[in-house]
Amino acid sequence: MKKYILFIAIIFSSNSIFSQTVSFFAEYNYNSYSHESLKQFNREFLNDLTEIVPAQTVDEYPASQGFTLGVLINNITVYYSRMSTGAKVSYSDYSGVANVTQHLGGNLIGVSYNFEAYKRGNHEIKIPLKSGITFSNLDVESYSEVHGKIDKDSYKFKSIDLGLGVGVIYEYSISFFKLRASLGYDLVFGGKLKLNDKNHLVNDRNQIVRTEWSGFRTGLGIVLPVGN
Repeated sequence: MKKYILFIAIIFSSNSIFSQTVSFFAEYNYNSYSHESLKQFNREFLNDLTEIVPAQTVDEYPASQGFTLGVLINNITVYYSRMSTGAKVSYSDYSGVANVTQHLGGNLIGVSYNFEAYKRGNHEIKIPLKSGITFSNLDVESYSEVHGKIDKDSYKFKSIDLGLGVGVIYEYSISFFKLRASLGYDLVFGGKLKLNDKNHLVNDRNQIVRTEWSGFRTGLGIVLPVGN
């Protein structure tokens, strides 16, 4: 983490010498990441549970929503993204309720180099090549209430995931700001979801369960140029 932040700081310091433009941007993201490993883990958990009670899946890692904040200096962007999704298995009858909820969140710190593909009038198209590191958290919480007796439990898993990405960015200038739309694909190499230094999450086949933030990312936002 410290080495990655140092790398970003070097980019800022070296780039500022020759800086021509500085812009800040913010965008809303809608992402269709695969999370196939976690989906398979949730299905196995559901199968095990349905041998006891007829539980059902309420959610299973649908498309995630989030936001991105970044700064662009010349053709280099440094950005922060927040993503979140999850899954839920639930059962209820006259005797009580039982829920198991999985909350998955990711904090991405990244850097990209933007190639200018087209620029005319108010229109501009860029092709970013990205790399980043994601700090992921998976919180698994269980809750049951049967005949008035309440039981709660929780487990917190963490992983560090490295990724690459490519995309296209369209910007349209309006007065002192720009409207921004982005589309891209991220390929992320997920680390182990660790409960502690000795234990990590595995499925029924003893395979490592990973976050798998790989997939398509879309965004809509605004750009504020602040200097030349």
